[in-house]
Amino acid sequence: MRLPMPVRVDSACFRMCYLTFMRRRDTSEEAARIQDELHERLGPEGRFELAMRMSELAHEFARSGFRNQRPDLTDDDFRREFVRVLYDK
Repeated sequence: MRLPMPVRVDSACFRMCYLTFMRRRDTSEEAARIQDELHERLGPEGRFELAMRMSELAHEFARSGFRNQRPDLTDDDFRREFVRVLYDK
């Protein structure tokens, strides 16, 4: 969804749009409220750090799963093939 004008990510308008259009479908209202409170306490820097750690974890899961599928590759071949598969290059 594109917003019609630039909106600050930490603005009340952005949070309302997020809550309205992006509500978690697999989370109860109470759990979502608690998660929102925890994210608010983290502040912008903490939320960025959390996002980076989650991204790194997803990358580790992908690398581990791919390694399990291709245990025959050397480390160098594995890195090249992993990048090729990830980025289709």
